[in-house]
Amino acid sequence: METLAKKIVESGGVVKTFIPPTKNSKSHGHFNPSIINDRGSLHIISRECNYTLYHSELGKTLVNECPLHYIGEEGENFNTKNHFTYIDSKYLKPVFSTPVFTDTIDVDPKWHFAGLEDARLVRWNGSYYMCGTRRDTDSQGTGRMELSQIVVEHAYSKETGRYRLPTPNNEDSYCEKNWMPILSKPFQFVRWTNPTQIVKYDFKTNTTKVLVSKELNENVSKNLRGGSQVIDWGRDHYLTIVHEPYHTYPDGKFDNEYKQQFIEWDEEWNIVRTSPQFSVMGARIEFVSGLTTLGDDVIITFGYQDNASFIAKVSKQFIEDLLNG
Repeated sequence: METLAKKIVESGGVVKTFIPPTKNSKSHGHFNPSIINDRGSLHIISRECNYTLYHSELGKTLVNECPLHYIGEEGENFNTKNHFTYIDSKYLKPVFSTPVFTDTIDVDPKWHFAGLEDARLVRWNGSYYMCGTRRDTDSQGTGRMELSQIVVEHAYSKETGRYRLPTPNNEDSYCEKNWMPILSKPFQFVRWTNPTQIVKYDFKTNTTKVLVSKELNENVSKNLRGGSQVIDWGRDHYLTIVHEPYHTYPDGKFDNEYKQQFIEWDEEWNIVRTSPQFSVMGARIEFVSGLTTLGDDVIITFGYQDNASFIAKVSKQFIEDLLNG
């Protein structure tokens, strides 16, 4: 299979396993890492859980008669813990890692998926934030995006503020997920890719306002879901990586597959270029959650089947060639 990882390596780029150097992990693996370039230093937020996602790629080896299954201790919540890691920018090697301690703000979860899920890392107005989804504040699993403000000092990280983002105009919604933070625009997100909707959270009023709302682009799928952060690209353009889920029911059993895709917007948030959809490493369950630049290179971080993480580095020209088809 011709994967993005294979193309990256063949072009002279690199793909490396990301394993945080921490003794505090008790999970089945870190996944869905999100990376930023903070004034020349690379940092990652990664997710660990007390479960593993089992997926039979060929659908032949089933658990509970399903090809896709979450496996954890019976009677236990599925808990998420996030870790902050410094990365050597030359070798893409983790230098040190610390759990993000949230104890002073945590309350007892009311839902069986607990914690901040799939956090994207940003630095806005001089502060680090994790931007993810939390579903444990009620017994129905209502999901909302949350901003978790964190500080990192002396190889120690803790949460200092937690902000639950309402939907625009308090729209009725069961689960808000995968809003993509725009790195150069504090507290702004791409809520939907197509039709594109840009929203902004206001701390003072605790409201979320729609800033941009575009018409559906008929040349692009309307089933695209959020992925990485949104970065500046070229002159007044923006770039991100999204995913599209493909649900199937072989023999009546639910299965899933994600395909990834680069999306580029112009200064008015019109979609101007897209890459072909791709698999990163050939698995059906992959998730790209980090995107940044470093000099003339692009750094991509992604999770593999909810139990492994990888970092890829490739030239900006490689991405341009993908976008140009």
